[in-house]
Amino acid sequence: MSRYKLYTYSNLEEFNKFYKELEEKGERIFPFKFQETGLLLEENNNVIEITHLVAYLINNPSDILPALVNFNHLDKDDKVIIKEELLDEALEIFAPIFEGSSPIYSVEKEEGSLISNITPFERQSLYVYKNEKELTKIIEYLNMNKIPIVNFSSLNNEFNEKLSEYGYKESEVFIDITSLVLAMESNPHLIYLSEQYLSLTRSYRVIVLGNIANKALEYLRMFFDSIQEITKVIPLSLENEDTPNDTKQNDTVIKVTDLDEKGLEMLCKDISAKLFGHQKFKDRFITSIKNFNFLNKINQKKLFSIFLLGPSGLGKTEFAKLIKENLNSDASLIKINFGNYSSQDSLNSLIGSPRGYIGSEEGGELGSKLIKSKVGIILCDEFEKATLPIFNFFLELLEDGVFTDSLSREHDIDGYIIIFTSNLDAQGFYKNIPEELQSRLDLVCEFQPLTSKEKQDYIEYFVENFLGKINQQNFITEEINSIKSVPVDSDNIRDINRILTDRILEKLEGDNLLELQNVFQQ
Repeated sequence: MSRYKLYTYSNLEEFNKFYKELEEKGERIFPFKFQETGLLLEENNNVIEITHLVAYLINNPSDILPALVNFNHLDKDDKVIIKEELLDEALEIFAPIFEGSSPIYSVEKEEGSLISNITPFERQSLYVYKNEKELTKIIEYLNMNKIPIVNFSSLNNEFNEKLSEYGYKESEVFIDITSLVLAMESNPHLIYLSEQYLSLTRSYRVIVLGNIANKALEYLRMFFDSIQEITKVIPLSLENEDTPNDTKQNDTVIKVTDLDEKGLEMLCKDISAKLFGHQKFKDRFITSIKNFNFLNKINQKKLFSIFLLGPSGLGKTEFAKLIKENLNSDASLIKINFGNYSSQDSLNSLIGSPRGYIGSEEGGELGSKLIKSKVGIILCDEFEKATLPIFNFFLELLEDGVFTDSLSREHDIDGYIIIFTSNLDAQGFYKNIPEELQSRLDLVCEFQPLTSKEKQDYIEYFVENFLGKINQQNFITEEINSIKSVPVDSDNIRDINRILTDRILEKLEGDNLLELQNVFQQ
């Protein structure tokens, strides 16, 4: 039996070009489907796309034989195409079928079509929404107008039967594929499986979160060819109708989940630049906070929790302050010192005493500070000193993202970052913090003292930052600059700050210091 060539395309642009050429002739490309592809190949002049099939078979080798069987009727007039990056794997899996390859545009096109007698098919547009708030408005509008909307995982025979039962047409149904596209990033074999469902639901309106729409086009290029705003199909204004006035904006809690892509990048860059040392932690944080931002927007994760270990003065609290400054520099940081929460009634101090008991009218320290602060970050200091009821409280809070204080006020902290700090080392953490709570934490890291290079970088940063505040007053800075080269015998950043401040003040003593004080008092 003679073997055939595989034809390759290098990218989505090339695939779209080829697809459009066929489409203009009233022809199309077929995705591979078990059983159906075998029947299709009984006719001549077919084009079959197998990129996602190969990705699927790499993870499911038991299905290779059934896939081979589907190519029994392949002949020289048929063309099988694949994305170039998976060519080697395809040639290995389908060695009995294919023996070589050729770029798709080196194929000499004979007169007449590659596919005969095929009904023209148009790929759909993907409709995008910006964030969870827009999605909520979309759902409200569709529900009000009794238009079905489902996520991809809800597509099954039972759903299709209900559509028929209630007289809905496919074109009236909206499908959100956001969670599907996210899953495809780590499980590429899902692309092939999803094609099987999408090929049966071509008339549905498909929506996706805007910042992953391009990935959806790449993964599902057989079905979608463009991106459109959701307002093209839903007559609903999705602009922010509640544009806050100055007074209302002052009452708004700003959370990391409120940041757009640019704001999140600025936060990560600021932490990278101003948190000295701890590079491994910073790399993990940047990846984790971006993942959390997305998962929160699709209602998959309520809170982001970090537990920082290590001796005092290594930057644990400074890290929390850096996030706070990027979110809302005018707001106060919610800080709870659990060194004061070691008594048996510590939980009452945190969220208020039961009604009728002393302290029940106050609502607890956490609730009171949440009401006053306008930034979505909570710092829990010396957390290893907390009691078991406190541990159990946070166990539930990290899961639910909401709690009720003694005044029956419900506090929803969806989108918040909670940072726990402790002077324990890693061994002490695993010994003293309950395992159940450990498993709820997103990021655990032990801060280490700065290296000599990192300490020197910090000293230069501190001095330059100080000079930046006084240079406008035309003070001579050479002597202050000389401080950078004087060694500091401490690993504690607070001690380093104090030592450097003392040295700078010594350089500015006398008339210079008095003049500087007068300038800043004016």
